[in-house]
Amino acid sequence: NIALVETAWGGHQPTYFKLFVRALLELGCHVIAFCPEPEDVQAALDGLNAEDRSRLKTRRFNNVTPCRFLPDRVKYRLATILSTLKLSFALFRSEFRLHKKFDLVFFASMYDNHFSRRRESVLIFPFPWSALYIYSGKFRKLLPRASLSDLPPWVAALFRSPRMKSIAVLDPDVTEMMQELCDRPVISFPDLTDQRLAVSSPIAAELKKFANGAPIVGLFGFLKPSKGTMTLAKLALDPANRDLCFAFVGDLAPLGYTKEEQALLSTLSAQLPNVFSLFRRVHDEMEFNACFCAADVIFAAYLDFADSSGILTKAATFKKPVIVSDGYLMAERIRKFRMGAVIPQGDVQAAGNAIRELLRHRDDASTSPDWESYCEEHSYSRLKVAFANLLALD
Repeated sequence: NIALVETAWGGHQPTYFKLFVRALLELGCHVIAFCPEPEDVQAALDGLNAEDRSRLKTRRFNNVTPCRFLPDRVKYRLATILSTLKLSFALFRSEFRLHKKFDLVFFASMYDNHFSRRRESVLIFPFPWSALYIYSGKFRKLLPRASLSDLPPWVAALFRSPRMKSIAVLDPDVTEMMQELCDRPVISFPDLTDQRLAVSSPIAAELKKFANGAPIVGLFGFLKPSKGTMTLAKLALDPANRDLCFAFVGDLAPLGYTKEEQALLSTLSAQLPNVFSLFRRVHDEMEFNACFCAADVIFAAYLDFADSSGILTKAATFKKPVIVSDGYLMAERIRKFRMGAVIPQGDVQAAGNAIRELLRHRDDASTSPDWESYCEEHSYSRLKVAFANLLALD
């Protein structure tokens, strides 16, 4: 009897959550899914047999919204504690209605600023739990060895939580070190993506029409400064790159950019005929994939980013070369599977050279990217194996 919990519903969270639900049901679990949009979960179970579907129940759940009248240092801490209490009550109520106790509560995505950030939440949560910890990059930066004193205090508190049964991460290289630190099983999960493609996409069609045959270099997702947005923007401003189309597709982060950078980004598309900008989230994942497929080169040269990214899985699925920054996990994967180019972090000239090189060799069979192996390593079948391992431990 598993409670699967997701409190956010944007970006990759719905994709992960729906696939997690399906995998757990196919493994024979009874699943209660707590999330902001339970209807989306039910609608995503096409093709699942009736017996598996009968083991699923869904509950609508949202975190407590921080009170805007309180100081920042108070309101977020209070909202986190109240959200934990709210979830605990919802879980107790489900147990009472079903006359069954939960064997495990699994958080489908745990971030630094969610459940894990506040020590009080760790202490007051009364259920045995596990989670997919998204931002394990801090551990990669500490490789090959670390002690609890090297970590933020809240991480140490999290690792000491008596109710934490295991933890899942997207970086297999950090599992051994994390396991030594927390003295619990650490399971490597694949970095999944939704592979469905829209038959027709107005946005993708608009992008292709805008490019008018020019090669498209695309930056997709939540466009915060660490995504290398300004690196690509500077390339787009260079008159030498007028023969390329630069596409910026996704929510533009409201924080982190200087006023000058914000002004540059907001006027970029208006001033340049080769810049396509859609500064909003593409909610439909199939349409997002269609936009992604319209690009010839994917720009993912993130800044100081040591974590995994589903963009690489998407690129492997649709056979699109990727540019990433050197130094961490994404660079290792690009080199291992020969899926693109690795550049020094924030190096505009190197990024421009890499784009030209990838476009020059896009039809060259000698480059032989290993798309299939990457897709297999981050496949749904691997997810089921990972969950089976995690449940066997718990």
